[in-house]
Amino acid sequence: MNENQSIDTHTTLSHHIQPGEISVESINKTLTKVEKPPQDFSCQDLSNHDCNRSDLAGALFNGSDLSYAKLNGANLQNAQLCGANLTEAKLCGAQLPGAKLNGASLGRANLTGADLTGADLRCANLSYAKLSDANFSNANVQGARFFSSIGLGKDAKLNLKNRGAIFNHSAYPPDVRWWIQFFIVPISVALLGSGSLFAVNANRQCDNPEQQLLPTQMSPSSISAPVEKP
Repeated sequence: MNENQSIDTHTTLSHHIQPGEISVESINKTLTKVEKPPQDFSCQDLSNHDCNRSDLAGALFNGSDLSYAKLNGANLQNAQLCGANLTEAKLCGAQLPGAKLNGASLGRANLTGADLTGADLRCANLSYAKLSDANFSNANVQGARFFSSIGLGKDAKLNLKNRGAIFNHSAYPPDVRWWIQFFIVPISVALLGSGSLFAVNANRQCDNPEQQLLPTQMSPSSISAPVEKP
């Protein structure tokens, strides 16, 4: 019984490993089912690194410094970049669908043509970022700051604003141009105007020296008892 069972088992195994019945396609499918651990670069200094066109899908960059990094055309699908510093990073044409970028700093980053479909951008900072042709479809932009961002049309801005993005500067100090336009210029005009009025009044008093002083302009020393005529 045991002998027959072992023969059957051997026959079954040999049947499954016949070379003619194994294809390259079936091997590739089997290999793709094996889950590889994600590449973990969390909390690392990767500033100025050249990662152009790198395959970093699903990689972990949480809290990493990627400022000035070159990531043009990189595959960052489903990558985690929570709280990462991507200031002035180059991300032209980068693939970021489903990426986690909540709380990330993307100030002055170049995201021209980047795909951010379904990305998590909650409370991310995209101030002064270049966003021409960037795709924000279904992205979560609640609380994301787009101050002075470049390349977004009116419709795109309105769409993002309706989804919770912030475009005004009310919560941040105004820039130099604001101070010049709305503070320095009006104050200067007001001072120059008051100076010209003072000059006009002085000239009028010189032309009319006998002009009577108004009661409010009289000082106690200027008031004296009337002089009686003999």
